Amino acid sequence: MTTASLRWCLGLFILSITTGYADNCTITQCHWLHLSSDSNQGNPVTRKHIEAYSATIAIRLNSYRFNQFFETAAALAFQFTEDSWSDFLEAQSQSGNVEWIQTEQVNAKARLRGDVISQVSFEEPSMESWVVAVPLTISYDAKSRVIDQPVLAQITWKPAANNESVYLINGYRMLLDGAPKYAEKKQQLAHCKVNT
Repeated sequence: MTTASLRWCLGLFILSITTGYADNCTITQCHWLHLSSDSNQGNPVTRKHIEAYSATIAIRLNSYRFNQFFETAAALAFQFTEDSWSDFLEAQSQSGNVEWIQTEQVNAKARLRGDVISQVSFEEPSMESWVVAVPLTISYDAKSRVIDQPVLAQITWKPAANNESVYLINGYRMLLDGAPKYAEKKQQLAHCKVNT
């Protein structure tokens, strides 16, 4: 990749953040947006670009509104690999959150809770791919309590079949990364006005 094309790619990413595109893009758009990368492994600019882009995608993909839980499930099962959604459901089942989500109106927010870690791997000779681990805390906010669930979103980038300088998301997994924390909400008492 030339210096000019790398600057253009980085500029597009910065523009997407400053204009709110990265926060407002649909799951489909986030999934299929490609990442152009330098073929020089270990390039610090490439690494930072991949890490920042992966963090943006991971947060967006995990900021679900669970009051439409099954519609979200159907959409994700269609867009990602076969194992992605089942891994998510298994993680939620193990933490006891699935049943709770289904019975209450729940909103979820995801936030970074540590440094993004990336590494280059070579599954095939001369085929460089990137595996990025994004540590997140997903907070489920309902009427009676809040659950903070630490997870690790793992994104795999691989070269496109027709262009080894263009990287696409090849796999997405979300793994439990610790026990959930529960916080009960304090009930606010109604104030009654007494006439004297």
